[in-house]
Amino acid sequence: MDSLPTCYGKGKILTLQVSADQEPFNVVIEAAHGIWSHSVNLLVKVLENDANIEVTDKLVFLKLYDRRFSPAFRERWDVKPWTPALEEDLHAFSQIGAARTVLDIWRDSPHTEYDFSAPSYHKEALLSVIMSEEWEKENDAYRVLKAHQGKFIPRMICSVMMQIGPVSMVGTEPIPLLDDPLILGQSPEMFEIDGFLMEYYPGFPATKIACQTDPGDWKHLKNRVIATVGHVMESDTILHEDIRPKNVVITYDKDCLRNHRVIMTDFRSTMMRDTETDEEWAEMKKRYDEKGMMEAKLENPPRRRQEGDGYRSYTASAWWNFDDYDIMTHD
Repeated sequence: MDSLPTCYGKGKILTLQVSADQEPFNVVIEAAHGIWSHSVNLLVKVLENDANIEVTDKLVFLKLYDRRFSPAFRERWDVKPWTPALEEDLHAFSQIGAARTVLDIWRDSPHTEYDFSAPSYHKEALLSVIMSEEWEKENDAYRVLKAHQGKFIPRMICSVMMQIGPVSMVGTEPIPLLDDPLILGQSPEMFEIDGFLMEYYPGFPATKIACQTDPGDWKHLKNRVIATVGHVMESDTILHEDIRPKNVVITYDKDCLRNHRVIMTDFRSTMMRDTETDEEWAEMKKRYDEKGMMEAKLENPPRRRQEGDGYRSYTASAWWNFDDYDIMTHD
């Protein structure tokens, strides 16, 4: 398991932007969050609010689809671990215009086969698009489930973008927004990292109900988790393909069980209804059965978090400053 990249160390300042017509704003990293496998997860505070974001001075949760530090995606698409040298190769690939063709073919031809034998910078370019597509899926999910935000799923404060520049200029640090084609080349979107700024819910994952609550409370909380999943996913426009107890948070209140809240997180593995007929969609919902799947996975709850799934991951344990139960998600 690798140590955290220095660009996401405690106290580092990140420059984010909500949209092209709004002013950038800065956040400071207060803590890393859990195990990074598919995304970079951070607890941050907003330093400037020129973008008129609806946020207080409390900790907020920042999730970034950073291709550089998403080991699960890198392994799935056979992209070797990120290095500054690889990033320099990617910039050169963009500056000569070759990346533009690769990206356009991938976007315009859905059935194009992924070339596992391509050079690393070629696969790095495609990974930037794949990560953006993953972000879009989760963004769509939060939009469809907006009525549940702040109640049963995190409140989405805003979607954000962070730009990274040439390693030779700034190392791995995020930098203010650039629009110079001489720096970013003809494919600047490869150096834009999509993400979300969300309300933060300290608590423990549903995988730890048995060891975080009294024996008499286990069944009650388990049933609440199952009911919450069923309520959120009863929508006829979305289904969850990979429902997991670790991505359900129970806000921690040691004095009053009734004050515990159940919050579903991580909607990366969701699918939106497209052209399916009522019969086809009903069959798909029956096949995935989010509520039943959660019930089955909670039947024999694990006592200990399982770390790592066969790929390199980044852990916050080196400078973890919250109790072990204080995690939101580590997808």
